[in-house]
Amino acid sequence: MHFMRSYLALSRELEKQLQTASHGDPVPSENQLASQYRISRLTARAVLQDLERRHVVRRVQGLGTFVTRRLDYRIDSEGPASFTEIVRAAGGDPATTTDSVAVRAPTRAERSALELSGRGEKVIEIRRCRWLDGEPVGIGSSILPLARVPDLSDLLEEGQSLYSLLSDHYKLKPKRAWFRCEVVTAPDEVAERLDLKGRPDLFHNQGRLESARLGLPIELQDGWLRTDVFNVVIEVGTFK
Repeated sequence: MHFMRSYLALSRELEKQLQTASHGDPVPSENQLASQYRISRLTARAVLQDLERRHVVRRVQGLGTFVTRRLDYRIDSEGPASFTEIVRAAGGDPATTTDSVAVRAPTRAERSALELSGRGEKVIEIRRCRWLDGEPVGIGSSILPLARVPDLSDLLEEGQSLYSLLSDHYKLKPKRAWFRCEVVTAPDEVAERLDLKGRPDLFHNQGRLESARLGLPIELQDGWLRTDVFNVVIEVGTFK
């Protein structure tokens, strides 16, 4: 019991000290904590593990332990369905890179979800990686009916917000039709793309956008976000 009280108390104390630190600042090592507070390395290790579990710090093998930053990723019915705009509103500086763009025939499920009725209709699938502070923090795919977004592959520049194109160029007035978020274990290919060790828990987000102007679906979204970087906040209705 003494060990538990000791490491938890020190964890809370260190967390308070780190509140004024900047993202990426180094945190004392196990040896440094043990020497400074006259505790065992076992206790020092438990302190850092507790802080990492609560996303206060991030431990990088071979480099050390660093202050982390966790942004609120806010989802609501009226706000933009855009990674770029959501992260900027939270105070981050996001970036997006495109992994692939492909035009293909829709699956049966995609045809139904996007309300495609004509024969020979195509969809455009865009796979992208999300970045923050030079690190990959998420990946996502967007599937859109090609007939409703003609020439999209020519218009989509590196780093550009797809949501902005749908709003400003195509004048589609996109809005969320539905959204789902759950914390699940990352598939191997997702963890590898995000350069994560093991198979950590990630936010898995899925949704569909509709055009208020056309009254039709315009995008299916499927994405993954790191739980150590983001705190997904879903807001429905007006908080009073």
